[in-house]
Amino acid sequence: MFAALVLSSLIAASADRAFTLPGEWTCEASDHASRGVADFTVHSGGFSMRYAYDESGTPNETDADFTYDARSATWSIEEPAGQLQRFRATALPWTQQVWEFDGVTYPTTPGDSIYDQVERARVMFISFGNDDFEMIRSQQVGGQWVLHDPWYSSVTDDNCSRIQGK
Repeated sequence: MFAALVLSSLIAASADRAFTLPGEWTCEASDHASRGVADFTVHSGGFSMRYAYDESGTPNETDADFTYDARSATWSIEEPAGQLQRFRATALPWTQQVWEFDGVTYPTTPGDSIYDQVERARVMFISFGNDDFEMIRSQQVGGQWVLHDPWYSSVTDDNCSRIQGK
């Protein structure tokens, strides 16, 4: 049984597009209001994303950790502490064009923030081959999904292309 679990996890991992993300990507919001570089760095158990971008002349940064659990064949994403609100979500391996993380935003310090509520949120990665993807962030408001960033910048969707040689 254990050998079958390991084998199925290895097969799933080999088809998982998430493993194509490590490296540097240039990203630009679809409304051209921001642009920057997303750097995906491998660590044990997954990779980290550091997205440094300029939004209307103001430098910003979003960080997130992506972790793969081979036992459940599930990815998780979590924003590190230090923000007014954090984002946590899970997804199956990225084997289709769309990779969707479904989760919640929640306050870092309950009672100490204007973002003092738990809300459903998701991040979708849409693949356009190995060198291009779109990242769309949305949140559920009044039962409807609307473009909104669970990382709380005003950027809601970015088109990203791999920086060749990185």
